[in-house]
Amino acid sequence: MKRLLLLIGLLLLLCLPALGEDITAASSFSPGTNKALRALTDRDYTTHWAGSGALTIKADQPIHGLYLCWSLRPKGYTVEGQAQGGQWQSAATAAEQGFAHEYVPLDGFDAVRLQPKGRARLAEVYVLGAGEVPPWVQRWRPTVDKADILLLIAHPDDEVVMFGGMLPTYAGQMDKQVLVASMTAASTRRQSELLDSLWTCGVKDYPVFGGFDDKYFKSMSAAYSRWGTRKVRSFVVELYRKYRPEVVVTHDKRGEYGHGAHQVCADVARAAVGYAANAENYADIYQQYGTWQVKKLYLHLAKEGAVDMDWDQPLSAFEGKTGFEVAKEGYQKHRSQHQFGFEVYGRKSRYSTYRFGLVHTTVGPDVQKNDFLENIPVQ
Repeated sequence: MKRLLLLIGLLLLLCLPALGEDITAASSFSPGTNKALRALTDRDYTTHWAGSGALTIKADQPIHGLYLCWSLRPKGYTVEGQAQGGQWQSAATAAEQGFAHEYVPLDGFDAVRLQPKGRARLAEVYVLGAGEVPPWVQRWRPTVDKADILLLIAHPDDEVVMFGGMLPTYAGQMDKQVLVASMTAASTRRQSELLDSLWTCGVKDYPVFGGFDDKYFKSMSAAYSRWGTRKVRSFVVELYRKYRPEVVVTHDKRGEYGHGAHQVCADVARAAVGYAANAENYADIYQQYGTWQVKKLYLHLAKEGAVDMDWDQPLSAFEGKTGFEVAKEGYQKHRSQHQFGFEVYGRKSRYSTYRFGLVHTTVGPDVQKNDFLENIPVQ
């Protein structure tokens, strides 16, 4: 019986489509200085190629795709392909609006030519051969039109450090419409690290970046003073009205370890519930999106309406890994932050990623107290 099962397993593996091979190492790039061209494949988001002309890529086997990681995305770009020394032909065109990490499928060319429109900085490029697109290649969907859950974070890495298995569970396993909005993105490196972490955690819908500058604030008032109270409130009210989340999850009102930016997230998330529901508030945003009533708001570590999330259940979407384990893998993508000694905080930590509190509800209190979507009607 065991031999039969093994044979069936081997046959199933043989039937699976082969993944496209990463053929970057067997590819050549031109023109540019050696330093600039090395930056394309050093797997370091702090370096980049900033060519003003076309980048030509040649490989010893057909090129079926490019995975591009921009540190400055151009105002669109074109890709041309050449087969067997023939004429260059149009292969792909990208509009001005797009993603920092993008996949470009191609039909199998011996050489391709990437032509950015205007200023551009390309941090990394991966060249792929024939076969199915590997799962690590990010193919982002547009930002959600309608969110089940909005996770409002102060910085890239908070999504796993403070919220643990939330994203693997709700986005990766349950396939809910989860929107991640980061108030800050201190650098293009941190933006790319967040994209890598989100993809690892099963998020496929592109996040929102607030553009507020990243500093350590000792108090909430200092953060509001630096960012502008009305600007912060407008940003979050627009998030609520534009993306219409049923549930919002954000930081501890004390800022976990006292970070003023975290405190602002908790404070504005709560205030914006009322602002977004009232047409008299932020009239310009109301004219564009109307009003929206958030049904539930959870704050990290809040004792009010305390709930205990279970991120230790094995998730089939991640081959049986738990949400907490996947979150730790996501944190490994935040390489720039490892020097500061943070971690994905476990159940027994004072910053436990398992503990939250329901501080606002229009659908009644939680009874099970282990599901952010409890009492939310299935769409």
